[in-house]
Amino acid sequence: MENFQKIAVLIDADNTQLSKLEAVLHEVSAYGRIVVKKAYGNWRKDSLKNWEPELKRLAIRAEQQFDYVTGKNTTDIAMVIVSHGSAAQQYV
Repeated sequence: MENFQKIAVLIDADNTQLSKLEAVLHEVSAYGRIVVKKAYGNWRKDSLKNWEPELKRLAIRAEQQFDYVTGKNTTDIAMVIVSHGSAAQQYV
């Protein structure tokens, strides 16, 4: 049996196409075992309202990230901070 690496998939929902999410997860799973699936975004935004059913179906944990300052990368920064505390070996 192959020694699959542990993979964490951290999703910036503000900059991801929901329609491609399942295909990306399928491709990533070919390289290891996905042990963490989290999507970051401001779930109060109208543009992310349709994500909930897909997140539930794909067992992805939604992480609220408020827009503290307009035009800043608060979601990106949050994902970097979280990645440092994870036991995963690879990040996508």
